[in-house]
Amino acid sequence: MLVPLIIISVTTITMVRGNVEETTKADLGQLATEKMNEVDFILQNQIALTKSVAQSPFIVDLIAAQQASGAADVVGNQRLTGYFTKIF
Repeated sequence: MLVPLIIISVTTITMVRGNVEETTKADLGQLATEKMNEVDFILQNQIALTKSVAQSPFIVDLIAAQQASGAADVVGNQRLTGYFTKIF
């Protein structure tokens, strides 16, 4: 009477363990995919922001003027620092 009970118990535990492992792997895979999508979304937004900042007429003109004159524009650089502080 005890041997069939032990066999059934071991079989049940093995089956349940397998199901729990499969479910856990599936859940972890889904979570990893969601996190990957979130990170990708954040990176794409940062790339778009960086491109738009780099193409800003204010920044382009300020850098071009400083490069042409060979001197730093303190007021312009302070405005640029304030601009970046607000964005980032």
